[in-house]
Amino acid sequence: MCPYVNLELQQLLSIATEFKNDQGLPLLSNEAILKKILEYDKWKTEATFAHEIELEKLRQSFSSSRRQITYKSDPEFSEEDKKFNIISSYGTCNDKHLGLISKTKVWEGANERSSRLFESWYSHIQDNNILPLKDLKEGRIKMLLLAFLWASGCSHRANKWSEAADIHYIEPFKKDLEGRFSKFSKHSIVAAYESLKVFWKEINDYEQCSFDVTLIGHILDEAYSYVSEKTTEETRLDIKNSPLFSEFEKVFPYVPLEILEKYYTKNRKNFVAAGVGALRKVFTTRLPEELEHRYSVTEWPKKWHHHIASFEEKWQKQLYDITNQTREEQEQWKKE
Repeated sequence: MCPYVNLELQQLLSIATEFKNDQGLPLLSNEAILKKILEYDKWKTEATFAHEIELEKLRQSFSSSRRQITYKSDPEFSEEDKKFNIISSYGTCNDKHLGLISKTKVWEGANERSSRLFESWYSHIQDNNILPLKDLKEGRIKMLLLAFLWASGCSHRANKWSEAADIHYIEPFKKDLEGRFSKFSKHSIVAAYESLKVFWKEINDYEQCSFDVTLIGHILDEAYSYVSEKTTEETRLDIKNSPLFSEFEKVFPYVPLEILEKYYTKNRKNFVAAGVGALRKVFTTRLPEELEHRYSVTEWPKKWHHHIASFEEKWQKQLYDITNQTREEQEQWKKE
């Protein structure tokens, strides 16, 4: 066996080109060395060719995949689907997002739309004194509006395209929404949602697209339930519904109980002092029947102070009588 068979190719080439045999010929003429060199070169060629084949297969596969992504959706979606795609994303999604949740694009649309309508919504809340004072801060209110719009848009898309390629993002998104809404009181969530209904058609450019609560339904249910319970409790404990105030209303029907309640709180629940204060306020603008023969309605605002002392004395007696008459009922009402 030729001693050169197991040598590396570089060594073989060196020997074959630098050394000669007994006849003075280059060793390259040695059949064993030549065969070794040719086999190595054949292996290298085949390996290179195989590599190129694999690369070409990958290129074709990638190209085919791209063509499928680009074109497969076109015939699958109707014009109605394309319209829905735009409305549910507040105008930011295009044909590339058909059949997808695309929550980031929906957020972009919700953010733009909430910025556009924020001033009107914010003014409505302030004018109606809907939210607790701590939530009447511009930044917080805008964040709440954005969360509502984002939730509704993604809810619509998740319901329509339940097998979307990105549907797996919905569960983490629900937890994200829970975190956002948890920063607000339940009264605030309910009041803000009720206010949102006023502007919903405008938000959707007057398209027929209802607010979808799928992703935040449990949040709204909990908030409404809590507020309802609190309202029932507050109504039961509302001083205006007490026997004391009810009797006052019978004796002085022309005095709003809201005014009496205000003075009741101001005078630390001293009913007689509160009653005198409420009656005095009304007295300055309301001409008593017993003095109608002496003054006209227009004259009274300049004359009432001449008679207030005598009326206050009479009121105090009536108020003490009301207190005594309702004492037992009032105590029982407090215990219930």
